[in-house]
Amino acid sequence: MATGNVLISGGAGAPPTYGKVGLTTHVSGVLPIINGGTNSSTPLSGKSLMVSNGSAIVQAPLMTDGQIIVGKNGDAPQQVLLGGDATINNTGSLLISNDAVTTPKILNSAVSTSKIADDAVTKEKLNADVAGIALIQAVDGSLDVITDNSTLETNADLIRVKDLGISTAKLADNAVTTIKITDANVTYRNLVPQDYLMPIRFKANK
Repeated sequence: MATGNVLISGGAGAPPTYGKVGLTTHVSGVLPIINGGTNSSTPLSGKSLMVSNGSAIVQAPLMTDGQIIVGKNGDAPQQVLLGGDATINNTGSLLISNDAVTTPKILNSAVSTSKIADDAVTKEKLNADVAGIALIQAVDGSLDVITDNSTLETNADLIRVKDLGISTAKLADNAVTTIKITDANVTYRNLVPQDYLMPIRFKANK
């Protein structure tokens, strides 16, 4: 007897013979799971996953792009599209949906300077108290420097001393040195009274 052969009945009135068991001719019925079967007689079609429906191993429905399998209490695994704030394609790439990142999803202090696009902070985004000492927020949201317009003034993007803006009160004691005085600009009226001047002696020519 050849290896792998079994004794197969020939039927009523016929002697048995040795041979291989033909699954399509000698086997009928459904093989239960406990004996290594699927307990299902439904033929397979297409390309899909096999799942348990509680009593048999059956073929799950064909899946479409972006579907995933999730569990469900008391039921077979479910095939669903990934929803909510993200989508996934058939290569496994996960994409956050537009407008999905809301304020509660942003960690405190997570928005650093590098995360803010150039020219993205408009005047509407600025609070009215965004200013400071000697600064004021203009109607268009820009910050303007406050000057007294008597000592200091603005000129284009510059802050400069106004002509005739330095008064006596602005000068510190001993601030005006010789080098600061233009030649021939000290007149008699600028000198202290005569009694505070050192005597000037002239030596006659002989």
